[in-house]
Formats: sequence, C-alpha cells, structure tokens
Amino acid sequence: MYGKTVLRTLLFLAPFTFGCATSPKLETYPRNHYERPYSLPEKVVSWGIAASYSGTVDDEDGADGLGLPIATSTAGLAQYLSFRYGLNDDWTLIFSPLPTGVSRGLVNSADDRAGLSLGLNYVPFLAADLNPWMSVGWLHRFDKEFGWETHLNLSLVHSSTQNALSFYFQASTGPVWKVGELSQFDISLLCTTRPNPGGLNRRVRWDNFYPEQTYRRGQEIYASFGPQFSFSTSMTRHWDFFFDNTVLYDNSFRSFSTGIGFSRQW
Repeated sequence: MYGKTVLRTLLFLAPFTFGCATSPKLETYPRNHYERPYSLPEKVVSWGIAASYSGTVDDEDGADGLGLPIATSTAGLAQYLSFRYGLNDDWTLIFSPLPTGVSRGLVNSADDRAGLSLGLNYVPFLAADLNPWMSVGWLHRFDKEFGWETHLNLSLVHSSTQNALSFYFQASTGPVWKVGELSQFDISLLCTTRPNPGGLNRRVRWDNFYPEQTYRRGQEIYASFGPQFSFSTSMTRHWDFFFDNTVLYDNSFRSFSTGIGFSRQW
C-alpha cells in the first residue's frame, strides 16, 4: 500500500518536474539569494532535495550517537524535499508533498525583504502525522553586500505513534554577506524550544541509524541555543547549491547537524 502511495505521488509531481517549460520570468529572477524576493516570480517552479548528517551527546543519559536523519515526521520530510510554484509575484504554492502551504511576499524593496509562510504537512506513506506550521522572515539590507536576517518558525506536531501533540518554536537572527555575484554567506544565533504535555521533554538520539526517543522530567520547556552557518551559490541559471551547519547546546545536551542540497528552478 505504501509503495502505491509513493508511486502515485511521484506520478503526480512528474509533469511539474519534467514537463514544464522555463518561465520567461526566470531570466529576470536574481541568481544571488541575497537579492531574491521572498516569493517566487509568477509561474517559476522550484524543486529541491537535501541530505543531512547529525549527531547528539547527552551527558545526563550517558549516551551519544551519530546517524542519518531519516524523516520520522512531516517536518523532517519538508526539510529534505521541497517543491514550490509561483502563483504570481506575491504568492507561492508549497507542496509537502501535497499542495498544502502558501507563502506571501509582504515587502520587496532595495532595503528590505519580508514575508509570511504557512501550511499543513501530511505524509501518509511515512507516518500519519499532522504538522501545521507558520514561518516569518525578514532581511534588512544595509548596502548591496551586507544585511541582517531574522526568521521565526512555529509548528504543532501530532505524533500518531505517541498520540501526543508537541509545540515547536525556532528563532534565528544574524548577519548576511553577499559573496561575489552569485553567492551568500550568513551566520545566525539559533534558539529552539519544545514544550511537551505533562512536563515531559522528548529528545531524539540517532544510534546505529535508528531514532531512539528519551524522556526527561523536570522541565516544561526544552530550549537549545547555538550558531548556524549557511552558504548558498547559484551554479547556473537553473541550479543552486546550499550548505548549512548547526550546533546546539542545552546544559548536558549537545547536538550538531550538517546538510547539503540542490534546488532547480525553471
């Protein structure tokens, strides 16, 4: 049954991936991420895929692990697979993998870029998890090569396996540099919080490539802080490459993740 669902999803996305002609507006779409608007131009399509490697150390539990971050929720899948379609210059439709999200460009000037995205992720062939989410982003450009960017993310995750509802909040802020004509580099201070019902705090370790959930009492909010480094570059008019590295700290708990990915625009 799962195989048929995956096949139907791939067949649904195939016309967008292979059968769409290049939008004329792609020729005027900035190749440097620093200069791009919040939303895609009208009829421009973007498809992306990423791979990531992560590890955690928890001194209190006396455990550590390295592993591949296999998506165990819709939030995870949305991180590694993305598909967007520009409805017009202000609205973008987001597939994850169904068209259940939108983004709206609110400000697009020489000095500022701002927008709002929201949606509902649902991936039946991985786990029947519902994940309503919202994201706000703002970039202020001090000049043509240096700016400051801030992101706020909120999401609710319902786990069918745990029959639990969790709230996630993430905030990041930091400087952004335009590197040459095609690249962007940024450093952010990242904060994540995850309250859970009953004072239980869920953490996921990756031991031998399988997720293991641990629970810790005594805190109603689990918070982590750390730096995030990101780099993106336009290889061609149609292809982008991006890299990011994140390190998070929380008392005895430490984690890191490194990811690389590609996106194609047409």
